[in-house]
Amino acid sequence: MPQSAVITEEMATLFFGTANPVGDTFYVGKQKTPYQVTGVVYDDARPSHMKAKIWLSHTSQWQPDTKYWTSAAGYNYFLLKENAHEQDLRRALDQILEQQVYPTAGTYFGKTLEEFKANDNALRFSITSLTDIYLRAKAVYDLSPGGNEANMKIFAGISIFILCLAAANFINLSTARATRRAKEVGVRKTLGSSKRMLVMQFLHESVTMSWIAMVLALGLVELFLLVFHWISGELLSVNIWSSGVQLLVAFTFTTCVGLAAGAYPSFYLASFKPVEVLKGTMKTGRRFGFRETLVVFQFVISIALIVSTTIILRQLSFMKDKDLGFDPANVLTIDHADVLGSAKQTFVDELSVRSEVKLASLHGGEPGSKSTMSYMSYQSPQVPDAMAISTYYGDANYLDLMGFRLLSGRTFRENVLSDTASVILNESAAKALGLPDDPVGARLNDNMEVIGMVSDFHWESLRTRIAPLAIMLHNPNANNFGSRQAGFRLQGNDLSGFLATAERTWKKYNQEEPFRYHWLDDNFGAILVKERVFGKACLFFTMLAIAISCLGLLGLSAFVAEQRTKEIGIRKVMGASTGTITRLLNSQFSKLVILATLLSLPLTWWLMDQWLQSFAYHIKPAWFDFAGGALAALTIAWITVSYHAVKAARSNPVEVLRAE
Repeated sequence: MPQSAVITEEMATLFFGTANPVGDTFYVGKQKTPYQVTGVVYDDARPSHMKAKIWLSHTSQWQPDTKYWTSAAGYNYFLLKENAHEQDLRRALDQILEQQVYPTAGTYFGKTLEEFKANDNALRFSITSLTDIYLRAKAVYDLSPGGNEANMKIFAGISIFILCLAAANFINLSTARATRRAKEVGVRKTLGSSKRMLVMQFLHESVTMSWIAMVLALGLVELFLLVFHWISGELLSVNIWSSGVQLLVAFTFTTCVGLAAGAYPSFYLASFKPVEVLKGTMKTGRRFGFRETLVVFQFVISIALIVSTTIILRQLSFMKDKDLGFDPANVLTIDHADVLGSAKQTFVDELSVRSEVKLASLHGGEPGSKSTMSYMSYQSPQVPDAMAISTYYGDANYLDLMGFRLLSGRTFRENVLSDTASVILNESAAKALGLPDDPVGARLNDNMEVIGMVSDFHWESLRTRIAPLAIMLHNPNANNFGSRQAGFRLQGNDLSGFLATAERTWKKYNQEEPFRYHWLDDNFGAILVKERVFGKACLFFTMLAIAISCLGLLGLSAFVAEQRTKEIGIRKVMGASTGTITRLLNSQFSKLVILATLLSLPLTWWLMDQWLQSFAYHIKPAWFDFAGGALAALTIAWITVSYHAVKAARSNPVEVLRAE
């Protein structure tokens, strides 16, 4: 319904108090456009793709016009019927392309229907399921930043590995303590317990421990959500206790983990022969092949995480320190300058006279922000068709304000009519269009002259290669994208004073719209935030994995020291020093860590190489990443084992050998 709106509870209370707002009217903008409230939705603080508090009817904002076929500013949502499929929707959209989009847009670009359809850069409809929109969005512009599916898979894999580390610890320590429960097994078998009954008992113990661990874990989740907030900046809540389905899934998963972790220890303990156990002739042996395998497995994961985290942090440091190709320092951008209307240039001029202002510019688009799209063609043999090129708009000061490096040609000139039909390209755009090495003077679309070329600069995420970009002169008299922002390169130390003056000046020309600003270097800071979150999470998981591995190694080293007590006593009587005995016990575990290193490094190199390939600009894994990870793991193992090794080496051999 035209001139209608749906608002949140917060907006309803703000506009209409406690009364029912449905049917009431509120007004938007300087024109006081009326909108009637047709619905109120609940306030929802959860992360969302569509973060809005007011939804205005689409027909009120956009009038039918064929030129909008080339715009990526609109979204359409379809609720499919129960038996409908995505392919049905795609076929319907293809018909619209054939019957409406291609004929009208083709005419707009001077192309026949056949030429337009044959062009690889022709317009297409992009369809994304709502469930995929966060991780697999296909739109040119997204309403809100999405996630990284590869990183999510890495986190899921790390979580599974950490669970496997805990299970390996349980198996190792359960079998290591087998001798302490041997007599219990012997007595139970003598009293008639079958192997099956014993297996069921031990499995029940394992599952019960898993359930207790799950309850404790759910209790600790709220605490760890604070860690998650530190890692991601997002505040989440867990309501698993209020969801029967989630609780059932949690208990089922926990039961499966308990059964899997307890299977080997249960069958191992139940296999003891009662005669040997009760006579004290049972031998467990010093060569514990399966337990050695588990220790190696644990350190393969730990070393892989240490090395991976090292490489990830180096890549993040590389991205942070990489030359962006422009100078974002001390550039202040005041957003939505277009709402000032004809006063926007006056607003900029008034602030430009202040001593803190080095340069000022009205522009639309800047590195780290969205751009418009323009179709351009050079009609070269290599690139015969028009291609969509991202476009920024600026005035004569724009290039200097941003610190772009002009390679050839010139910048724009104010009040020169011919420059409104001029364009400045980056190197990638000139190459993509098939222009000569020096493109100055070339004509695009038969009516646009290339007046300059700037060196490539990063205007998107560092994950992607620098894309073609065009810069055009904005029209100061038009209230359009070309002058949406007012930029100022500042100098001096009184920046807060300038902000206060800018806000006062803003309110002089516009009392209704809030004064909003941001710093240009924050744009790329925001782009790097998710990468930093990923690095912090990997660091946290690595420390957790190392802690779990050390706990298992600590328990296992205690068992080994206990098993070799008499051997250590004899060695001490024969003159062995504490250092010699400590090295003896350390060497046993050092071999396992070295083996784990040899197994983990090729796998880690391959995984990290795959991850780094997702960045257009990245470091290369170096030998010191792997050497450092191996040395760290070996040092941690030595420190962990040395506690029980030194304790055993310092024991009195007389007490140990007295029974002999």
